[in-house]
Amino acid sequence: LSVAALAQARTRHQGAAFACVDVTSLPLSASSADLLLDRGCFHYLAPDQRAGYAREAGRVLRPGGRLLLRMCLNRVRNGLDEQTIRVMFPACTSPPSTVWTW
Repeated sequence: LSVAALAQARTRHQGAAFACVDVTSLPLSASSADLLLDRGCFHYLAPDQRAGYAREAGRVLRPGGRLLLRMCLNRVRNGLDEQTIRVMFPACTSPPSTVWTW
């Protein structure tokens, strides 16, 4: 994510908040987010960072909040499969390949 991309997003969507932060330590209050959008971060994390990511997502999402997680299971060699995703995100109520609701 670049500074230019953040500036463009802020200009185009003034009612939304955008930030470039450490996904394992989000600067958000507990239960404060309706939606988290990940378009390519989780599958690049080292295996020892994935649990921290999942904990933070669960901490900041409101009950009924959603995590939209777009990731590569087959094209990138990252050791991820659907079972790993289920283990990392046990609170999700939807199967992989859908929007997950907490």
